[in-house]
Amino acid sequence: MPINESSGQLRSNLTREQRRQAEAAIYGVYMPDQLSQHEITPDDIERMRALVAQHDRMAGIREFDLNRPVVEPYSYRPFPKMLYNHQPKAGEPKTTVVDTEEQMEKLTAKGWKKEPPKPETAEESHGLEPRLDAKSAAEAEEMDRRLKEKPKGK
Repeated sequence: MPINESSGQLRSNLTREQRRQAEAAIYGVYMPDQLSQHEITPDDIERMRALVAQHDRMAGIREFDLNRPVVEPYSYRPFPKMLYNHQPKAGEPKTTVVDTEEQMEKLTAKGWKKEPPKPETAEESHGLEPRLDAKSAAEAEEMDRRLKEKPKGK
């Protein structure tokens, strides 16, 4: 079943010259007949050149490589810094960020430290000493004994 479409294009009642002027107005195209070269004075030309030169100085062409983007050079900034609470009480945070020297002094007076706490092993975190069951302990002792023996004939 065919779709209802217009069978033809709408015809304009504008002349070719009127259509060209309308398109130029829409796209902002300079029309040479709007300003003839005879009407431009040398002073106007110099003003236009100065305007173009000023535009070129202000805008400037910056070339850059997309594969190597511009990176700002590193500059040291002492803050913000992170402080660590080595023995947090219930509901207290383990870390915080300070933005000024005064904030850092207040928190260090309360016991916060600049260094992070040392990581705990699994046994330390659970309060357990590593233990082996009887079979594993016997196997470990046998391996220790074998390693201490001197190899025979070799």
